Amino acid sequence: MGRRRNARVLALTFMYQYDLKTYEKMEDIIHYTLFMDEYEVDVVNYATRLAAGVVKTLEEVDELIVKSAENWTIGRMATIDRNILRLSIFEMLYEKDVPKNVTINEAVEMAKTYSTEKSGEFVNGILDKISKTYIKDKK
Repeated sequence: MGRRRNARVLALTFMYQYDLKTYEKMEDIIHYTLFMDEYEVDVVNYATRLAAGVVKTLEEVDELIVKSAENWTIGRMATIDRNILRLSIFEMLYEKDVPKNVTINEAVEMAKTYSTEKSGEFVNGILDKISKTYIKDKK
């Protein structure tokens, strides 16, 4: 697995715990998770940047999900899917060096690996709509 993929999976771990309210602060989640296992510095840095960025822009990111997910509310989505979407939308919006198609492909692979059988399609559909409708200026 590549370093960026490892970082995305680690960020998903952070966001999953944050969403389940394991700890109140993202800093505590990151500290605890890193205490339990060893990761390469660049993986930790990118994962932390993604997760902290999502927390800071959560309203904006969730609004894009709500606008793009027909007949779905944020609360009805599987926790893993919801957080894959959040991380991917943040990455498409704010990580200018990562092409949209790379972000979407990585999100679909994470959904297939860590969520349900249909999650890959679900995540792909929402991210594709967001990328075409709201994030047009990025390749």
